[in-house]
Amino acid sequence: MQDFIWEYRKPLLFFILIPGFIIYRLVLAYFPTRPLETSRAVYEVVFYGLVNFTIYYATLSIIREFSATVNKDSWWFIGVFTLVTPIIIPQLLFRILNSKVFKSSIYNINPTPWDSFFSMNESKYMIVYFNNGSKIGGYYGERSFATSYPEEREIYLETEWEINDKDEFVKLISSSNGVIINCAEINYIKFYQ
Repeated sequence: MQDFIWEYRKPLLFFILIPGFIIYRLVLAYFPTRPLETSRAVYEVVFYGLVNFTIYYATLSIIREFSATVNKDSWWFIGVFTLVTPIIIPQLLFRILNSKVFKSSIYNINPTPWDSFFSMNESKYMIVYFNNGSKIGGYYGERSFATSYPEEREIYLETEWEINDKDEFVKLISSSNGVIINCAEINYIKFYQ
């Protein structure tokens, strides 16, 4: 009886739970979402594991047609579908959904306009207007950073600029090593080339 139970635990562990967990964690990294309740996260892990197992079983069936050297107990084959495929699936899904066809007309993977703008990784000058009426000018470039959903919104601007009353960039503040801005205090932001 114990051998019988182990025979069914092994595929469950190797082909569903471990790959499902890897896919789940990578999907969370690629696609920012709200934190899930534990029960829903378990369902997602099992779902992703079943998707991986389906791909494994279909691939194994196709390969068996052409090669007698691969069987269900081939360790290299098990390793590929336990560790490698779960890494490839989220990357492939991300690239497909982030393609121009999907991004522009079907599905935008960014949950907020903030994430959509800053995911473009374009260098811009910006003026940040605060709720108290003050403003800061800065340059958002290669060394700059903006947090993404679901984290609190913050921006690191790599350079800080002096701004006049006409919202013109007057002078680079050379003594500044950049500025970190907590976005809870921001009213709005204007972007410039």
